[in-house]
Amino acid sequence: MVLLGFTRLKEKFLDGSKKQTIRKPRKHPFKVGDKLQVYWMLRTKQCEKLGEAVITKIVRKKLERVTEEDARKDGFKNLNDFGRAWMGLHEDAWFDDDVDVITFEWISTEAKA
Repeated sequence: MVLLGFTRLKEKFLDGSKKQTIRKPRKHPFKVGDKLQVYWMLRTKQCEKLGEAVITKIVRKKLERVTEEDARKDGFKNLNDFGRAWMGLHEDAWFDDDVDVITFEWISTEAKA
């Protein structure tokens, strides 16, 4: 299983609507079928396991090709909100950087409202 941590949009996990994430490609890439252990605030005192999921789809694209639909499925109100959050996390980002759009389905959830 692969650990996947989040620090934003907790309410989207709690209501079950967050089923996608956009990430920089990893040295050891995710694969369709990988099981995920999904955590809130990983490696902090506030760490909370949100549940387990399985990856159903991965699309690699350039950051500049991320769409409004991608941003909304990732839990953001619009593409501008996604862009601000991305640049806040990745100050060295360029529009021609690769990103992975990772879609997953929940197997179980443990989050408490």
